[in-house]
Amino acid sequence: MRRSGSRPNHAVVRNGQLGRSGESDPEKMRSWFKDKEVIPKVLAVVLAAFVWLQVINEQNPLTRQVIDVPVKVVNLAEGWRVLSVFPERIRVTLGGRVKTFQRSDLGQIEASVDLSSVQLSPGPLEMKPTVTPPPGLRVLEISPAVVQVDVDPVVSREVPVRVLVTGKPHEDYQQGAPFLTVAEVTVSGPKRLVERVEVASAEIDVTGAQSNVVRRVKLVPRDSTGAEVPGLAVTPSETEARVPMIALPPSRTLPVQVTQDGSPAPGYRVKSITVSPSSVKVRLSSAGSSPSVIPTKPVKLTGQSSSFTTVVPLALPQGVTPVQYTSVTVSVEIVEDITTKRFSNIPVIVQNRSPGLGWDLSPKSEVDVVIEGRRDLVDKVTIEDIRAYVDAQGLPEGEHQVLVRAKVEGGEGVSVKTVEPSSLTLRLTRW
Repeated sequence: MRRSGSRPNHAVVRNGQLGRSGESDPEKMRSWFKDKEVIPKVLAVVLAAFVWLQVINEQNPLTRQVIDVPVKVVNLAEGWRVLSVFPERIRVTLGGRVKTFQRSDLGQIEASVDLSSVQLSPGPLEMKPTVTPPPGLRVLEISPAVVQVDVDPVVSREVPVRVLVTGKPHEDYQQGAPFLTVAEVTVSGPKRLVERVEVASAEIDVTGAQSNVVRRVKLVPRDSTGAEVPGLAVTPSETEARVPMIALPPSRTLPVQVTQDGSPAPGYRVKSITVSPSSVKVRLSSAGSSPSVIPTKPVKLTGQSSSFTTVVPLALPQGVTPVQYTSVTVSVEIVEDITTKRFSNIPVIVQNRSPGLGWDLSPKSEVDVVIEGRRDLVDKVTIEDIRAYVDAQGLPEGEHQVLVRAKVEGGEGVSVKTVEPSSLTLRLTRW
């Protein structure tokens, strides 16, 4: 009988598990050692995978990129219109491998707002946009997370049509009343926009026209201020506009004549008057007169003492209409009114003769004096204000040819221009 525990247990492998046996089995032992060689191989595979992942992370690392994408509304119910989306673009942060980003077309990414399951009502709706990234990339963040979509029901109504005429026809023609082939049109679109429309306008240009102008023109919806209301459909969208041209009487070019009112200040005069343009084109009616000049409204000169320039309206006679100008520029040059005045038979006196000497002048002892100055100052000078003289300072006894001088007593601003004769013979004799 064997005593329990008297022999050591031997491990054996049964059904792939390590068991115990009372007998030695060399083949089974070799199999067990052979299976233990798998462990290093598994470890090698795990290590190789780890190294491969490290290489991948270095050569094609994970990254992120932020892009701006447009917001698109989809599945809007019939009979409704989107007025606005705010914001129109949102920021999307994407994550993925660098090479995946490089081969992806990020410009084709859109953010969509799906209205298929929304109970619509006029006004803004707060919606979460959805972004579908390219394969291999994922959405990390959307900012803002909510956008506002403003919707309105589509309506229609009739509005009147008006013609807006721009430009000017040829100067020999006058535009008549314009008219269109339609009086009303239908405007359709979002209710809030349609309610702003007051009129559908057609613009037609008649610049330089010398005959009736007929154009096919586009109709534009406008509000009460004349501003265009965009985003609406107009039916019909175009119409024919006609603007008749009416021939005017022939034109003539006539000189401009300046009408003067009053006189400049005393001592001043008008030297010249120039007008620009010097002639104007006018049109004469068959019933009116046929003037040779076109006068201006009066140009006030009263009290003027300096030159000036002013704009003056034309004084158009009855039956005369202007073609180009209704006023002209008038330049008035005002200068001092310088004049002369002659005084005759002014006695000549001898000044500064030596004591004890008598004097005599020949051929006469009177001269004529001409003074010069501003007219208002000259007019104040009288013969009593004129003094003529010769200077005998240091002259000895005998005959001497001396200059005759003259001056105006108290005549400030007035000067002596000439003395006739300008010299006399002075005979000095001792008493």
